[in-house]
Formats: sequence, structure tokens, C-alpha cells
Amino acid sequence: MASSSTATRTERERKPIEPTLASTRTRRGSVIATPVAEPASNRNVSSHTPASLAPSRSVRKRKIEEVEVVVSPPKRQRGNLGDGEETDVRSIVERLQADEQALRKRELALKKREAAVEKMEKKAMEKAEKVTKMLKRIRSEKLAVQAQVKDMQGRVEALTAMITTLENKCRERNAEVITSPASSPGGLDTHWVLTQLEDQFQCSICFEVMACPYQLNHGLCGHTFCALCLLQWCFAAVHRGCGYWHDALECPLCRAELPYTPDVTPRQMCTLPFVPCRLADTTIKMLLGLLKDAAEADIDGRGACSGANPKLDDRVVAWSRNGNSRVEWESRDARGRAEMTLLVNNWANLGGEDFVALKDRLDLQ
Repeated sequence: MASSSTATRTERERKPIEPTLASTRTRRGSVIATPVAEPASNRNVSSHTPASLAPSRSVRKRKIEEVEVVVSPPKRQRGNLGDGEETDVRSIVERLQADEQALRKRELALKKREAAVEKMEKKAMEKAEKVTKMLKRIRSEKLAVQAQVKDMQGRVEALTAMITTLENKCRERNAEVITSPASSPGGLDTHWVLTQLEDQFQCSICFEVMACPYQLNHGLCGHTFCALCLLQWCFAAVHRGCGYWHDALECPLCRAELPYTPDVTPRQMCTLPFVPCRLADTTIKMLLGLLKDAAEADIDGRGACSGANPKLDDRVVAWSRNGNSRVEWESRDARGRAEMTLLVNNWANLGGEDFVALKDRLDLQ
């Protein structure tokens, strides 16, 4: 009986002690036993209980140790979050990822725009270089044209002085012919006329009297040839594939290099490599007219005179109205004048096909 009553009291003492011990857990989760005041009823019972019935100090300590249950709660990891916090963090991460993707897209678009701008700048630089080169070429051509114009002015002055000299010599010669005995039928020195034609006005390409004379447009050249001979010489070098010249033309006599014919139209007239020689044309026609008159006078019997040559030279007769030399010269003169006039009038806009067509008309391979 005594032992059962003692166990009952021990259970009654344990029940009020357990909640008190549970409330004294420290931050690390260990339980610290603290002295708890006994209930008043227990104190009253103890005070009136004999010493043999009251539990000893060692028994109470053992009971307290039995009651102590060290419960270490699971340690909360610092990185673990609640559901709400985890959702917020996830939304923040997603928003940051979206912002990062948008930033990458903007960077890619910016790089594309920079590449386009660089490409445009490169094209602009290339165009600027082309324009600069074109301006330099135009300036050089302008200087060359100015030099040619200056040279042509000097040559015109020299030719004008030569014309004046020739006119004076012609007047003197005519006066001598009129006042001196006739050296040929009609009183004209036909030998002198033939000598002038052969020595001064002979084409260096066909070795005939020049028909429709043209000279090369070059400051260091200026040699004169037949118009038809010049056209045949010039357009023989035209390439049939493109209709233009692959190499620069050179004078047949002095090998002076002529200016290059530009492919771009419209062209300036100063790029035409030919210039009409009107002084030579007028002089040749005048001398041939003298030979024609002398030949016709001899044929009609109006030039016979005693003491003079009874018959003209056959070379003079060939220059009569229907003479072989005159007919052939007039044919070359008419054809060369027609082709050269057509070329000069349309030079600014002629293309490769037109040059090839002119080459075919001239019977060139």
C-alpha cells in the first residue's frame, strides 16, 4: 500500500513539472531543469507527512532526470524559405531572366544597327573616294585641254602668219608669171605647182595629194593627212567586241600618243582626235584649179604659143576636169568629207555600236 501511494504521488508531481520544463528550452533546443515550486497541496502534505513517507532528495532528482526529455528540433536551414517567399523569389528570378533576354535582344538589334551604319559609312567613303578621283581626273583633263587650247592658239597665230607669207609669195609668183615668158602652155609654171602639191601637200599614209585634209589634235604633233586615211587608220584599232579602243592611238609619223577617247557620253568636242586643216584644204584646191585650167587650155588649143613647150606634162593632163587623178581625188575628198562630217556632228553621243558600224562602212577588218 505504501508503494502504490508513493507511485501515485510521483505521477501527480510529474504532470505539473513537464510543461514547465518544456517552456525552458534554450535557443539550441536543449532542456534545462529549473526548480519548480511545489503546489500548495503538496507542500501541505509534505509538511504533515512523516519523514519516512516524504521522497528523499535523490529520488526527486532522479525523477526530474527521468522527466527531462531532450528534444532537439530539426535545425532550420538558413536557405529554406516558405511557400510565399519562394513564389516571390521565383517571380523575381523569372522577371530578371525576362529582362536579361530583352536586354540581349536590344543588344543584338543595336549590333545590327551598328553593322548597318558601318556598311553605310563604308559605302559613303567609297563614293567619296570615287568623287575625289573623278574631280582629280576632271581637273587634270581641264588642265590638259587648257594647254591644248593655248597651243592651238599659238599654232593658229603661226598658221595665220604662214598664210600671209604664202599669199605674198603667190602674188609675187603670179606677177612673175604674168611678166615673165611662159614656161608652159597658158603662161603657168605647172612644174612648180606639181612640185608644191607633191612636196608640201602629200599624205604620208596613201602618198597621194591630200583630199579633205585633217590634222591630229595633239599639242606635240599636228601632222596632216587625208580625212579618209585618218578614219581608216583610227577605226582599224576599234575592237569589235566592245566598240572602243583598247590601246592609245599614236601618230603614224611622230608616234605622239593621242588623248584617250572616253566611253561615257555625252563627250566633249575637245576629245575628238581630228581637227580640220582649212589652210591646206584651200591651198590644195587653188593649186588643183590652176592645173585644171592649164590642162583644159592645152586641150582646147588655147595655150599654144611659139617658143614654149608644145605639150603639157601628162601629170598635168591627169588633173584636167575628167582626168584620172582629179576624178580619184574628188572621190576621196567627197567620201572623206561626208564620213568626217557625220562623225563630228554626232561625236558627243556615239557609242560602241556606232563606231563598229563606221568601221564596217570603211571596209575594215
